[in-house]
Amino acid sequence: MKIKSKKNIKKNRKHSRKNVIKNKRSRKNVGKYSRKNVMRGGIWPFNKKRSGQPNLKSNHNLKDLKLSAKELNQKKILEKCNEKNKLYKIIFNEFITNIKVNMFKKCSSLHSITIPASVTSIGEYAFSECKNLTTVTFIKGRQLKSIGEGAFFKCESLQTIIIAASITSIGKYAFNECKNLKNVTFEKGSQLESIGEYAFSECKNLTTVTFNKYRQLKSIGEGAFFKCESLQTIIIPTSVKSIGIAAFSECKNLKLVTFKKGSQLESIGKSAFSGCEQLNTITIPASVTSIGEYAFSGCEQLEKVTFDEGNKLESISKGVFSECKILNTITIPASVTSICENAFSGCEQLNTITIPSSITSIDEGAFFKCESLQTIIIPASVKSIGIAAFNKCKK
Repeated sequence: MKIKSKKNIKKNRKHSRKNVIKNKRSRKNVGKYSRKNVMRGGIWPFNKKRSGQPNLKSNHNLKDLKLSAKELNQKKILEKCNEKNKLYKIIFNEFITNIKVNMFKKCSSLHSITIPASVTSIGEYAFSECKNLTTVTFIKGRQLKSIGEGAFFKCESLQTIIIAASITSIGKYAFNECKNLKNVTFEKGSQLESIGEYAFSECKNLTTVTFNKYRQLKSIGEGAFFKCESLQTIIIPTSVKSIGIAAFSECKNLKLVTFKKGSQLESIGKSAFSGCEQLNTITIPASVTSIGEYAFSGCEQLEKVTFDEGNKLESISKGVFSECKILNTITIPASVTSICENAFSGCEQLNTITIPSSITSIDEGAFFKCESLQTIIIPASVKSIGIAAFNKCKK
């Protein structure tokens, strides 16, 4: 029997280790090159890890992504989609019915998405903070019913959006802080019933909101268009019954607000148009029964307020026209019973006001600092006048 020397044994062990390392490297390369082959053409077909989720972690060249319904149902399918993964375009296959919560959140290189007719809902924050998203296309024949909370939040490059006629609700913060959004169009025959809280707020370049033959919209939510500083005109559809708190507040360049003939509007919320510095005139529809506190406060260019004949307004709320510095004339409707605290305070140019015999109380500071007011006739129906109601009315 031949006995191996210690030297030969060590030599053989060394060679065997090298082979193991070599084999490991070859396996690694096989995986590497096969992935490159898969990526040919720039489309990632969703090869899955053992965990059942697609592996996007090291895929830094991803550009176009085609998704089937099965693949879209994977939880947090794109949680690794970030600046390193250059995902440019998403095309959804047919039969996908919903896009889930946070699905494409922070896909910062994403530029374009095409949503098929089969989709019925877009989940909360589904495309939020996709800062380079410029194009959202809805395929014709769509069934989309809802856009979820924050769905397109902070999509800073989005410039135009056409809201499909099939959509019935837009969630709060849906397009919040889309700083370059310029045009929002609601399709003809729109079924939209509500615009959620702060849905389009702080869209600082939004200039046009178009409602095409609109009959379904019932409410414009709190802060829906808050701080849309470039918005110049808005036409409120006939069907709208309520305008929420601060809905158009601080729209500094809003010059014209028009309520369609036959308006069904019942309430204008607190501070709804406050700080609309360029608003020049407003006509309150006859159907309005309440105007919230400070609704038109700080509308520095507001010169004329008209109430439609047959108005049902019950009171002039606290501070509602305060600091409307060039408001010069107003006729209070016969339905009003009280003029509340600071209702017209700081209306420096107000020189004519008609108070109807329905008024029973004029509250504290109601006409404080109305420096141009020269004459006022207080009807016999008034039972109480608050502290400083006419204080600093110099003339």
